Order: sequence, then structure tokens, then C-alpha cells
Amino acid sequence: MHKGFIAGLGVLAWDIWDHYHTVKVERPILRENLNNYLNEVKDSLLNDKENGVLSSVNKFHDGILDTLNSKPILAK
Repeated sequence: MHKGFIAGLGVLAWDIWDHYHTVKVERPILRENLNNYLNEVKDSLLNDKENGVLSSVNKFHDGILDTLNSKPILAK
């Protein structure tokens, strides 16, 4: 039982060290990847003329410009 207890403590110590080491190494990589992903989503939402959030506004704007450019201005 004494050897099992010591082995259990060794496994627990190894697990704790491995956890903190993995967090130290992987967290900056995860943070950078998440930041890059969110920047890509933001760019897509704001600048994609077909599927972005502003696509409806862009279509409405383009429609108004097309109408203004195709109709003659009435002179008084």
C-alpha cells in the first residue's frame, strides 16, 4: 500500500506539472488563433458584399444610384 501511495503521488505530481506546462505552451497559440479567426469573421461581416451584414445596405445603395443615374433630372 505504501508503494501504491507513492506511485499515486508521482502520477498526481506529473499530471499537475503537465497541465501547467501545457497551459503555458498552448494558451498563447490558442489566443493568437482565436484572435486571427475573430478578425477574419469581422472582416467577412463588414466587407463581404454578397454575404456580409452590410450586403442589404450595399444593394439598396447600389439600387438608388442605378435609379438616379438612369432617370433624367426634371428641369423646372
